[in-house]
Amino acid sequence: VASPVVAGAVTLLASTVPIEKRSTHLNPASMKQALVESATRLNGLSIFEQGAGHLNLYGAYEVLTGKAPRVTVFPEHWDLSLEACPYMWPFCTQGMYAGAQPIIINATILNSMAVSSHVVGPVEWLPGEQGECLDVHVEHAPVIWPWSGYLAVFIKIKPECATRRGIATGKVRVTVESPPVYGSSVRRTGEADLSLRVQMIQTPDRRMRILWDHYHNVQYPPGFFPRDNLAHRDFLDWNGDHPHTNFRGLYGKIKEAGYFLEILGEPFTCFDATQYGTLMIVD
Repeated sequence: VASPVVAGAVTLLASTVPIEKRSTHLNPASMKQALVESATRLNGLSIFEQGAGHLNLYGAYEVLTGKAPRVTVFPEHWDLSLEACPYMWPFCTQGMYAGAQPIIINATILNSMAVSSHVVGPVEWLPGEQGECLDVHVEHAPVIWPWSGYLAVFIKIKPECATRRGIATGKVRVTVESPPVYGSSVRRTGEADLSLRVQMIQTPDRRMRILWDHYHNVQYPPGFFPRDNLAHRDFLDWNGDHPHTNFRGLYGKIKEAGYFLEILGEPFTCFDATQYGTLMIVD
């Protein structure tokens, strides 16, 4: 039901852009920017359940007609602190600590200036309060095409900050270069920030640390929509095991019991088993 509703809204929004501006201001990226930047967040649902939130047609109109083509990142703000629930579930259910497996967040670079562009220079990490404690590694699409590309951010707490507590903040800044507009020879650049807010806690005792092996599980193929319901006998739903999807109930029980759970996305040779009390191999 949602798709035809949004399709109708997009048609209405497109009709509000003056004809003389449609070639430069109306494209898939500008439309998505308008929709997600104006959406109204819903109570009680996580980011993975609602995305940006409820469609706000008039708000989207104001964004689409009031802002020039630009580079943005969606979501632009990632609050991984304990008070960010339920919207930032599961990130808000557990603080980060030194020695843990990296937290990986996936965002989208949107460039409404050109259908094809590329990231120039290294992606910058701009630390804020206690941001020097965050070890941030970034991977991104080599070409932003068509209109968008991925931005993956890997976050760890540095070993020298094992005794630090509280909130660490900072920004990931990406610069994108687009071709010149028609009739010009000047290439265009745009910057976009992804802000981070991370809860740092003391590294728990190894007896309370559980490592969930996700590396050896069957991965969902592109385009597959999991039911995340074990009542169905779908091969991928039974074998694409992950504690945040079809084992969400088990994850909740583990957290209620006071344990700390980390996700292993690498071979067994790539982690220090002496730091964990339990290795969970789920099949």
